[in-house]
Amino acid sequence: MKGFGLMPPVVDAVAGEARALRTDDPRYPARLRDLSHPPDPIHLRGAWDHDGLVVAIVGSRNVAADGCEMARRMAADLAREGVAVVSGLATGIDASAHQGALDGGGRTGAVLGTPLDRCYPREHAALQHAVAASLGIMSELPPGAHGTRGTFPTRNRIIAALAHAVLVVQAGERSGALHTVEAAERLGRPVGAMPWHADDLYGALPHRLIREHRAVLVRN
Repeated sequence: MKGFGLMPPVVDAVAGEARALRTDDPRYPARLRDLSHPPDPIHLRGAWDHDGLVVAIVGSRNVAADGCEMARRMAADLAREGVAVVSGLATGIDASAHQGALDGGGRTGAVLGTPLDRCYPREHAALQHAVAASLGIMSELPPGAHGTRGTFPTRNRIIAALAHAVLVVQAGERSGALHTVEAAERLGRPVGAMPWHADDLYGALPHRLIREHRAVLVRN
């Protein structure tokens, strides 16, 4: 499958009017200007007005139930401390992090690999609505464009830029979460990783990052 153009439109399912901001617009998210090539324009929906700390929680799509539960719990705990959570609205760790922040009564925002008027995966339409009504959703793709497999890894640099720190919960060695980590490293954002059992397939990337001193070990 080359693209994701058949995803259902969700124009009426998300809060607020979409807007496109150029880098010279004073309303442009300031932290995105730290990127060597910031998205110009960036397409936004929602408030995106959190002035406090922001943590990105990332990981693989196909992970174990304990990974999703840990992501949800970590996000909920951060939310209760007034920290906003950002992620990519994908299945697995991303969706669990968004839901955890909402459960904790906090704010969460998502960077999509699709345009704002589309939802992928389609079963996340209600979650996308809730996230848009919380902190907001954003994409570098204009409405009507087609998301592709390549647009999902490239959006990870935006997730890293928005955050003050990145936390890797569960991910395989070749997970797209590594793109977020590498972007965070280039930007000077600190990275944390959660330890798992030595033989846990989805503990591979966190273990590697800790072993190579690229991430601090995070338990809670």
